[in-house]
Amino acid sequence: TGMVRWRESVDFMARKGITTMLELGPGKVLNGLVKRIAPDVVVHSVGTPADI
Repeated sequence: TGMVRWRESVDFMARKGITTMLELGPGKVLNGLVKRIAPDVVVHSVGTPADI
């Protein structure tokens, strides 16, 4: 197993110009983590097909 490099991954995407991300599945945990790392990135949570 290896370490998840979440902070580095989100920071890299933001620096490369990603402005919108999707969180798939129930809950908004990743949404909050992204906001702390890259506050300018918009995150949409999609928990059910109705959310699309």
